[in-house]
Amino acid sequence: MIRALVLPVEAETGAFVAALRLADVPVHSFEEQGQVVLEVADERIAGVVQQLHAAWARGERGWSIDTPPAGVGINWRALFNGIWQCPGLAAILIISFAVYPWVISLADGELNALSALMLIVDVGAGNEVTLGRLAQEFEPWRWLTPVFIHFSFMHIAFNAAVIFEFGRRIEKAQGTFIFLLLVIITGVVSNMVQVMTGLGPLFGGLSGVGYALLGYILVRQKFDPQNTAWAMHPSLPLSMLIFLVLFSTGVTESFGMRVANGAHWGGLVSGGLLSLLAGAPTPRPA
Repeated sequence: MIRALVLPVEAETGAFVAALRLADVPVHSFEEQGQVVLEVADERIAGVVQQLHAAWARGERGWSIDTPPAGVGINWRALFNGIWQCPGLAAILIISFAVYPWVISLADGELNALSALMLIVDVGAGNEVTLGRLAQEFEPWRWLTPVFIHFSFMHIAFNAAVIFEFGRRIEKAQGTFIFLLLVIITGVVSNMVQVMTGLGPLFGGLSGVGYALLGYILVRQKFDPQNTAWAMHPSLPLSMLIFLVLFSTGVTESFGMRVANGAHWGGLVSGGLLSLLAGAPTPRPA
Protein backbone atom coordinates (compact mmCIF):
# COMPACT_ATOMS: atom_id res chain seq x y z
CA MET A 1 0.00 0.00 0.00
CA ILE A 2 1.10 3.59 -0.73
CA ARG A 3 0.66 6.49 1.67
CA ALA A 4 -1.22 9.15 -0.23
CA LEU A 5 -1.75 11.66 2.58
CA VAL A 6 -1.04 12.18 6.29
CA LEU A 7 -3.56 14.55 7.87
CA PRO A 8 -4.34 15.86 11.36
CA VAL A 9 -7.01 14.16 13.45
CA GLU A 10 -9.97 16.52 13.27
CA ALA A 11 -13.59 16.59 12.23
CA GLU A 12 -12.70 18.06 8.81
CA THR A 13 -10.42 15.10 8.09
CA GLY A 14 -13.16 12.68 9.06
CA ALA A 15 -15.58 14.43 6.73
CA PHE A 16 -13.05 14.28 3.88
CA VAL A 17 -12.49 10.53 4.36
CA ALA A 18 -16.25 9.95 4.50
CA ALA A 19 -16.64 11.90 1.26
CA LEU A 20 -13.97 9.74 -0.39
CA ARG A 21 -15.84 6.60 0.58
CA LEU A 22 -19.15 7.96 -0.71
CA ALA A 23 -17.38 8.75 -3.99
CA ASP A 24 -16.15 5.12 -4.12
CA VAL A 25 -12.49 6.15 -4.02
CA PRO A 26 -10.59 3.01 -2.87
CA VAL A 27 -8.73 4.39 0.15
CA HIS A 28 -7.81 2.86 3.51
CA SER A 29 -7.45 5.15 6.51
CA PHE A 30 -6.13 4.59 10.00
CA GLU A 31 -4.77 6.60 12.89
CA GLU A 32 -1.06 6.56 13.66
CA GLN A 33 0.80 8.69 16.21
CA GLY A 34 -1.95 11.28 16.41
CA GLN A 35 -2.40 11.63 12.65
CA VAL A 36 -4.67 10.11 10.02
CA VAL A 37 -2.89 8.11 7.32
CA LEU A 38 -4.60 7.56 3.96
CA GLU A 39 -3.29 4.58 2.00
CA VAL A 40 -4.12 3.49 -1.54
CA ALA A 41 -3.17 0.62 -3.82
CA ASP A 42 -1.04 2.50 -6.38
CA GLU A 43 0.39 5.86 -7.41
CA ARG A 44 -2.49 6.68 -9.74
CA ILE A 45 -5.05 6.53 -6.95
CA ALA A 46 -2.66 8.46 -4.67
CA GLY A 47 -2.60 11.31 -7.19
CA VAL A 48 -6.39 11.36 -7.30
CA VAL A 49 -6.67 11.49 -3.50
CA GLN A 50 -4.16 14.34 -3.32
CA GLN A 51 -6.03 16.32 -5.98
CA LEU A 52 -9.33 15.74 -4.21
CA HIS A 53 -7.87 16.91 -0.90
CA ALA A 54 -6.55 20.08 -2.52
CA ALA A 55 -10.03 20.72 -3.96
CA TRP A 56 -11.57 20.00 -0.56
CA ALA A 57 -9.23 22.51 1.12
CA ARG A 58 -10.36 25.16 -1.41
CA GLY A 59 -13.95 24.50 -0.42
CA GLU A 60 -14.83 22.61 -3.60
CA ARG A 61 -17.29 19.78 -2.99
CA GLY A 62 -18.52 19.08 -6.52
CA TRP A 63 -15.73 16.69 -7.43
CA SER A 64 -15.39 15.92 -11.11
CA ILE A 65 -12.12 13.95 -11.00
CA ASP A 66 -12.64 10.34 -11.95
CA THR A 67 -10.73 7.59 -10.21
CA PRO A 68 -8.47 5.94 -12.84
CA PRO A 69 -9.13 2.27 -13.51
CA ALA A 70 -7.07 -0.04 -11.35
CA GLY A 71 -6.90 -2.72 -13.98
CA VAL A 72 -8.47 -6.15 -14.25
CA GLY A 73 -8.17 -8.63 -11.39
CA ILE A 74 -6.83 -8.43 -7.87
CA ASN A 75 -3.87 -6.25 -6.95
CA TRP A 76 -2.07 -9.08 -5.16
CA ARG A 77 0.93 -6.97 -4.23
CA ALA A 78 -1.22 -4.37 -2.49
CA LEU A 79 -3.24 -7.13 -0.82
CA PHE A 80 -0.20 -8.90 0.63
CA ASN A 81 1.40 -5.60 1.66
CA GLY A 82 -1.76 -4.77 3.57
CA ILE A 83 -1.76 -8.16 5.30
CA TRP A 84 1.90 -8.06 6.33
CA GLN A 85 1.44 -4.67 7.95
CA CYS A 86 -0.78 -6.55 10.43
CA PRO A 87 1.18 -9.57 11.76
CA GLY A 88 -1.66 -10.76 13.98
CA LEU A 89 -4.10 -10.76 11.09
CA ALA A 90 -1.50 -12.48 8.90
CA ALA A 91 -1.04 -15.22 11.49
CA ILE A 92 -4.79 -15.93 11.70
CA LEU A 93 -5.14 -16.15 7.92
CA ILE A 94 -1.99 -18.26 7.47
CA ILE A 95 -3.13 -20.80 10.06
CA SER A 96 -6.59 -21.01 8.47
CA PHE A 97 -5.29 -21.60 4.95
CA ALA A 98 -2.50 -23.93 6.14
CA VAL A 99 -4.87 -26.37 7.84
CA TYR A 100 -7.63 -26.07 5.23
CA PRO A 101 -6.34 -28.88 2.91
CA TRP A 102 -6.20 -31.25 5.89
CA VAL A 103 -9.60 -30.52 7.43
CA ILE A 104 -11.68 -30.14 4.25
CA SER A 105 -12.31 -33.90 4.31
CA LEU A 106 -14.72 -33.26 7.21
CA ALA A 107 -17.18 -31.97 4.62
CA ASP A 108 -17.39 -35.54 3.28
CA GLY A 109 -17.54 -37.07 6.74
CA GLU A 110 -13.90 -38.21 6.74
CA LEU A 111 -11.95 -37.69 9.94
CA ASN A 112 -8.16 -37.54 10.05
CA ALA A 113 -5.74 -37.00 12.93
CA LEU A 114 -5.53 -33.21 12.55
CA SER A 115 -9.24 -32.55 12.23
CA ALA A 116 -9.89 -34.91 15.16
CA LEU A 117 -7.63 -32.72 17.31
CA MET A 118 -9.29 -29.48 16.16
CA LEU A 119 -12.95 -30.30 16.67
CA ILE A 120 -14.64 -28.97 19.77
CA VAL A 121 -14.55 -32.48 21.33
CA ASP A 122 -12.93 -35.84 20.62
CA VAL A 123 -15.67 -37.40 18.49
CA GLY A 124 -14.09 -40.80 19.08
CA ALA A 125 -15.46 -40.55 22.60
CA GLY A 126 -18.97 -39.70 21.39
CA ASN A 127 -20.76 -36.86 19.59
CA GLU A 128 -22.50 -35.40 22.63
CA VAL A 129 -21.22 -31.89 23.28
CA THR A 130 -21.88 -30.07 26.55
CA LEU A 131 -20.08 -27.44 28.56
CA GLY A 132 -19.74 -30.04 31.33
CA ARG A 133 -17.94 -32.45 29.04
CA LEU A 134 -15.59 -29.70 27.85
CA ALA A 135 -14.72 -28.87 31.46
CA GLN A 136 -14.32 -32.52 32.44
CA GLU A 137 -12.06 -33.52 29.55
CA PHE A 138 -10.16 -30.19 29.76
CA GLU A 139 -8.49 -29.99 26.38
CA PRO A 140 -8.53 -26.20 26.21
CA TRP A 141 -7.06 -25.85 22.70
CA ARG A 142 -10.33 -27.32 21.39
CA TRP A 143 -12.23 -24.34 22.77
CA LEU A 144 -10.61 -22.18 20.07
CA THR A 145 -9.43 -24.43 17.21
CA PRO A 146 -12.85 -24.92 15.53
CA VAL A 147 -12.53 -21.34 14.23
CA PHE A 148 -9.77 -22.58 11.89
CA ILE A 149 -11.92 -25.38 10.39
CA HIS A 150 -13.62 -24.63 7.06
CA PHE A 151 -15.78 -26.90 4.94
CA SER A 152 -15.38 -25.41 1.44
CA PHE A 153 -13.28 -22.91 -0.46
CA MET A 154 -16.16 -20.43 -0.55
CA HIS A 155 -16.48 -20.84 3.22
CA ILE A 156 -12.86 -19.95 3.94
CA ALA A 157 -12.66 -17.28 1.20
CA PHE A 158 -15.66 -15.34 2.51
CA ASN A 159 -14.52 -15.60 6.13
CA ALA A 160 -10.98 -14.52 5.23
CA ALA A 161 -12.33 -11.47 3.38
CA VAL A 162 -14.43 -10.45 6.39
CA ILE A 163 -11.57 -10.98 8.85
CA PHE A 164 -9.25 -8.97 6.60
CA GLU A 165 -11.67 -6.06 6.24
CA PHE A 166 -12.46 -5.76 9.95
CA GLY A 167 -9.26 -7.13 11.47
CA ARG A 168 -6.86 -4.74 9.75
CA ARG A 169 -8.81 -1.78 11.11
CA ILE A 170 -8.65 -3.03 14.68
CA GLU A 171 -5.01 -4.12 14.57
CA LYS A 172 -3.78 -0.88 13.01
CA ALA A 173 -5.82 1.25 15.39
CA GLN A 174 -5.24 -0.67 18.63
CA GLY A 175 -2.26 -2.95 18.09
CA THR A 176 -1.52 -6.62 17.50
CA PHE A 177 -1.92 -7.68 21.14
CA ILE A 178 -5.44 -6.25 21.45
CA PHE A 179 -6.45 -7.74 18.11
CA LEU A 180 -5.22 -11.25 18.97
CA LEU A 181 -6.72 -11.07 22.46
CA LEU A 182 -10.04 -10.10 20.89
CA VAL A 183 -9.84 -13.01 18.43
CA ILE A 184 -9.03 -15.54 21.17
CA ILE A 185 -11.70 -14.38 23.63
CA THR A 186 -14.50 -14.04 21.10
CA GLY A 187 -13.44 -17.24 19.32
CA VAL A 188 -13.83 -19.21 22.55
CA VAL A 189 -17.08 -17.47 23.47
CA SER A 190 -18.63 -18.03 20.03
CA ASN A 191 -17.70 -21.72 20.17
CA MET A 192 -19.17 -22.09 23.65
CA VAL A 193 -22.42 -20.44 22.58
CA GLN A 194 -22.55 -22.76 19.60
CA VAL A 195 -22.13 -25.76 21.92
CA MET A 196 -25.14 -24.59 23.90
CA THR A 197 -27.29 -24.54 20.75
CA GLY A 198 -26.85 -28.31 20.39
CA LEU A 199 -25.81 -28.40 16.74
CA GLY A 200 -23.17 -31.07 17.39
CA PRO A 201 -19.38 -31.19 17.18
CA LEU A 202 -19.03 -30.76 13.40
CA PHE A 203 -18.97 -27.00 13.21
CA GLY A 204 -16.24 -24.49 12.50
CA GLY A 205 -15.15 -21.36 10.72
CA LEU A 206 -14.00 -17.81 11.40
CA SER A 207 -17.46 -16.35 10.89
CA GLY A 208 -18.14 -16.15 14.64
CA VAL A 209 -14.94 -14.13 15.05
CA GLY A 210 -15.91 -12.05 12.01
CA TYR A 211 -19.20 -11.10 13.66
CA ALA A 212 -17.28 -10.34 16.87
CA LEU A 213 -14.99 -7.92 15.01
CA LEU A 214 -18.07 -6.35 13.43
CA GLY A 215 -19.69 -5.88 16.84
CA TYR A 216 -16.49 -4.41 18.21
CA ILE A 217 -16.23 -1.86 15.38
CA LEU A 218 -19.90 -0.87 15.53
CA VAL A 219 -19.51 0.05 19.21
CA ARG A 220 -16.18 1.80 18.54
CA GLN A 221 -17.96 3.99 15.98
CA LYS A 222 -20.16 5.32 18.79
CA PHE A 223 -17.36 5.77 21.33
CA ASP A 224 -14.69 7.10 18.98
CA PRO A 225 -16.39 8.61 15.90
CA GLN A 226 -13.38 10.79 15.03
CA ASN A 227 -11.13 7.77 14.46
CA THR A 228 -11.30 7.05 10.74
CA ALA A 229 -10.24 3.44 11.34
CA TRP A 230 -13.87 2.72 12.22
CA ALA A 231 -15.34 4.51 9.19
CA MET A 232 -16.58 2.10 6.54
CA HIS A 233 -19.23 1.85 3.87
CA PRO A 234 -22.39 0.58 5.59
CA SER A 235 -23.16 -2.05 2.94
CA LEU A 236 -20.97 -4.82 4.41
CA PRO A 237 -22.10 -4.47 8.07
CA LEU A 238 -25.73 -4.18 6.96
CA SER A 239 -25.57 -7.23 4.70
CA MET A 240 -23.92 -9.31 7.43
CA LEU A 241 -26.61 -8.35 9.94
CA ILE A 242 -29.35 -9.15 7.42
CA PHE A 243 -27.86 -12.58 6.73
CA LEU A 244 -27.49 -13.20 10.47
CA VAL A 245 -31.20 -12.63 11.06
CA LEU A 246 -32.23 -14.49 7.90
CA PHE A 247 -30.11 -17.58 8.62
CA SER A 248 -31.34 -17.64 12.21
CA THR A 249 -34.84 -18.39 10.93
CA GLY A 250 -33.60 -21.81 9.76
CA VAL A 251 -34.27 -21.07 6.10
CA THR A 252 -30.97 -22.68 5.06
CA GLU A 253 -31.88 -26.05 6.58
CA SER A 254 -34.38 -26.68 3.79
CA PHE A 255 -31.37 -26.70 1.45
CA GLY A 256 -29.47 -29.15 3.66
CA MET A 257 -27.14 -26.44 5.01
CA ARG A 258 -26.90 -26.06 8.77
CA VAL A 259 -25.40 -22.75 9.85
CA ALA A 260 -23.64 -22.18 13.19
CA ASN A 261 -25.96 -19.32 14.14
CA GLY A 262 -25.07 -19.66 17.82
CA ALA A 263 -21.43 -18.87 17.06
CA HIS A 264 -22.47 -15.86 14.98
CA TRP A 265 -24.69 -14.38 17.69
CA GLY A 266 -22.17 -15.21 20.40
CA GLY A 267 -19.44 -13.48 18.43
CA LEU A 268 -21.47 -10.37 17.65
CA VAL A 269 -22.59 -9.87 21.25
CA SER A 270 -19.21 -10.68 22.84
CA GLY A 271 -17.34 -8.39 20.44
CA GLY A 272 -19.75 -5.56 21.16
CA LEU A 273 -19.50 -6.10 24.92
CA LEU A 274 -15.70 -6.08 24.86
CA SER A 275 -15.76 -2.83 22.90
CA LEU A 276 -18.26 -1.44 25.41
CA LEU A 277 -15.99 -2.42 28.32
CA ALA A 278 -13.08 -0.67 26.60
CA GLY A 279 -15.07 2.55 26.87
CA ALA A 280 -14.29 5.86 25.27
CA PRO A 281 -10.67 6.63 24.30
CA THR A 282 -8.58 8.85 26.52
CA PRO A 283 -8.82 12.46 25.26
CA ARG A 284 -5.64 13.74 23.66
CA PRO A 285 -4.05 16.84 25.16
CA ALA A 286 -4.67 19.97 23.16
